[in-house]
Amino acid sequence: MSFFIRQIQLPKDYPALARLKNQLQPGATSAEELEQEDRQIPARSRLFKDETGALAGFGRERYVAECARTREIIGYAAVWRAPWTPPGALSSEFYVDAEHRQKGIGAGLLTRVIDWATEHQADLLMAEIKDWITESLPFASKRGFQVDAHVYELRLNLEVAIHADSNDFLSSLCDRGFSFFTLAEASLSQEEALKKLYELYLETLRDNPGHVGGLPDFSEWQQEAYPDDRTSPELVFIAADGDHFVGVTTLFLTDEPGVLYTDYTGVLQGYRGIGIARVLKLLSFREAKKRGAHTMATETEAKNGPMQAVNQRLGYLPGKGHYRIIKKLQRESAERHH
Repeated sequence: MSFFIRQIQLPKDYPALARLKNQLQPGATSAEELEQEDRQIPARSRLFKDETGALAGFGRERYVAECARTREIIGYAAVWRAPWTPPGALSSEFYVDAEHRQKGIGAGLLTRVIDWATEHQADLLMAEIKDWITESLPFASKRGFQVDAHVYELRLNLEVAIHADSNDFLSSLCDRGFSFFTLAEASLSQEEALKKLYELYLETLRDNPGHVGGLPDFSEWQQEAYPDDRTSPELVFIAADGDHFVGVTTLFLTDEPGVLYTDYTGVLQGYRGIGIARVLKLLSFREAKKRGAHTMATETEAKNGPMQAVNQRLGYLPGKGHYRIIKKLQRESAERHH
């Protein structure tokens, strides 16, 4: 079939972009939500080289594939860099309508993405592809991508999860001097408590194989980690050793009736292996049941052995997921052409 690729044109492309994103993940977004998200992102890129010569700053470009005959948008791709992306790296996404695959459209979109990354002298291109779209991984592998992580969804029937020994676990840790409370119950002001949680996230993400890059600054992290429309202080469960926050688990509301989502669970390295993560999750399950939930959902990385073990003991069952893939780029060759 005949198609062409062009830069995205806004606002007219928002409905088609939303349609494709919802095909990949039903209910993911709307044209209005995409436009609102764009208002929060600087319209102009500011990319530069840091002191080591690696790409830094922020910027992005987006493309769509359009059927030459019908003018229907049948694929999209984006490449971007956020300020907290690792030095030299760019993130990307690409997707082709299910009815128009195996026709060279994905290859054309990805070529544009790689060209943009090479033009800006990036060292590494990252992307996520769904593990349930069987042709995605062979497609990416053929074009030089390697699997860096495998993150998949887990689901739990709450009737299975509330174990009789949960009170014993909690009592044992409390006897050792640990305390457990929600953000709403914290003795500190909420802002002070959130700053301590920010530091906890920074520490616990460092060795989380499912995470890449750093964190945004505190104010932006607060909006992403604790959005007002998805969570509340009563849904943030904290473990402390004295005044020191050592563990956290956070629940998000979802659009799916009866389902709550565990967005993050982290325990400081020196406090792992003694049941803190398990107790935090069990406390969150109790609150979820009070709110009428019957199912918990979360995501985990295949190589995160300790958290895998916690989730398996609690009764989680694995489902669909995605691969994080990376492609090393030849920055040196790009520099020679400039």
